[in-house]
Formats: sequence, C-alpha cells, structure tokens
Amino acid sequence: MDTPLALPDGFSARPCVLTDVGAAFELVAACEAHDTGVVDIEFDDIQSEWTRPSFDLEAGTVAVFEDATGTLVAQGEVTYGQRADCSVHPDFRGRGIGTWLVQWTEDCARAIGASRIGQTVVDTATDAIDLFERRGYAWRYTSWILDIRFTQTPPKATELPEGYTIRDFVPGSDDQIVHALIDAAFLEWSDREPGLLEDWRVIMGIARPAFAPWLIPVLTTADGTIVGAAVLMDTSEEDEGWIQQLAVSPGHRGLGLGRALLGEAFGRFHSRGRRGCSLNTDSRTGALGLYEHAGMSVKRSYTHRALYFGDTD
Repeated sequence: MDTPLALPDGFSARPCVLTDVGAAFELVAACEAHDTGVVDIEFDDIQSEWTRPSFDLEAGTVAVFEDATGTLVAQGEVTYGQRADCSVHPDFRGRGIGTWLVQWTEDCARAIGASRIGQTVVDTATDAIDLFERRGYAWRYTSWILDIRFTQTPPKATELPEGYTIRDFVPGSDDQIVHALIDAAFLEWSDREPGLLEDWRVIMGIARPAFAPWLIPVLTTADGTIVGAAVLMDTSEEDEGWIQQLAVSPGHRGLGLGRALLGEAFGRFHSRGRRGCSLNTDSRTGALGLYEHAGMSVKRSYTHRALYFGDTD
C-alpha cells in the first residue's frame, strides 16, 4: 500500500452528506463541460446514487474543500466495491488533489477487500489518463456514448415476431421480474455482485413521484411472460431522451427483439417532442453493432482502467 498522501495546504476533506448534492452536481457539470464540451450529468443522477439503500455515503464518498472559501473543489466515491469516480474542478487541477483522491479510492477499495479499483475516463481527459497510467492502471474495457437525431420521423420499430407484444411497465407488479431479467443480462458480461431491487428502483427513478409507466416498455410473450425491457430516462429540460438499460432474455435473442425495443424507445421519445436519443454501451456487451445498425453513431468514447491489487499481505 502506498504511503498516505496529504492534501495540499489550504484544503481539507470529509465524507459527503446529502446536502452536498447540489455542490457535487455543479462540480461534476463543470468537469464535464471542460473535458467534453457538454454536460450530461443531472442532479437526480447524484441524488439517486447517494440515496440508494445499500450505499454507505459516509464510507464511500469524500469531499475536498478549499478552506478559505468553503468551496467544494473535488469529490470522489467508490460504488459497488470496485468502481471509482473522481472529479477535480478544472480551476484546481495540477495541485496534487487528483492524486490524493485516486489514492483515497484505492485505500477505500482495499479496506473492503476488493480485488481491484477502476475508473472510466473520457478519452479527451489526457491529464487524468496520465495520472492513472503512472499509477499502473491497465485497460479493462472501452465504452461509448451513442446518439441519434430525429431529423424526421425516427426509424420505425422492427415488426415483432408473432406472439410478442410491447406494453407499459406496471409499477408494483413488474418491478421484481424486470429487475431480475435486466440484472441477469448484465451479469453475463460483468463480474459485479447481483444488484438489489430497491437500489434499482431508486436509481432508475421508479420510486420518484414523476415516474411514468411509459418509461419502461416491457416485452412479453403470448402468455404474458416478460422476456425483455428497456428503461428510459426523460426530462422536460432536455431535447433528447436517454436509454439507461435494455435487455432481452437469452432464450428469445436472435429474433430482432432488441432492435424492436430500441425502435420503440425512439418512437416514444419522438412522440413526446424529443429530437433525439442517446445511450451508453461498452466493449464487454457486444451491442455496439446493434445500435449502429439502428442508425446511432458514437458521440464520445471512454476507457475504463483498473488497478489490480493482488496479494496485499
């Protein structure tokens, strides 16, 4: 384990508290605007992550403040045991705060017995990339944000095979089945632990008062069995929608059902005045071709790098 680092003079750190959500949102938004030219983060993204039932906010987060002004200048967190997120405001980079944050995430992961810690960084953030490479982080996978603009009526949804239907989600009835289906699909290519239903409900917005059943188109067979679903995110402030999750059960793949769900999502957003749609996927899923074939194109690319701890005795 590395010798503990000290923050530069004039800065101090403590765990995040829920009242920090607004400041954390402003911090991450400033970082995204600087590193990518656009802001994707939303206030609810941070709030839902911090309020999911299984997350220990005190143990899993840290906030760095400038003592003279009390301004939040950097923030880090470790979620799901092995995934880190660190943000340093562009005006405070180059002072060693980022290095301190990264070591904090490594120590946090080691403390809970994780075998590695990793972070996904946009490929244009060369300063962060250099930091991770100097610390021995290795490539683990590539991820992409793709989008499609609806310059006209979006591509028509693929016609469903006979016996299949797409309907709206029924809260309180479909929660457990849809979560289990999506979680099982994601576990096929991810070595994370199975997700908790209550965490999923919070993060996907199902527990929010503004949730609407149309945001989760559910794919069923003739007997009503749920075999696929997509989870959509939509805000009135944005001109495009977001597809958070999409999955089809293994026994029903190869029939065009994934593309049908994708087309359904496009149509639902377009009918509500959205001018486009975006989503995220990575090289572990093998789904990039599906999205490109449906007319989507890569907008930004990211790389996930990980540090493997090995024997720390």
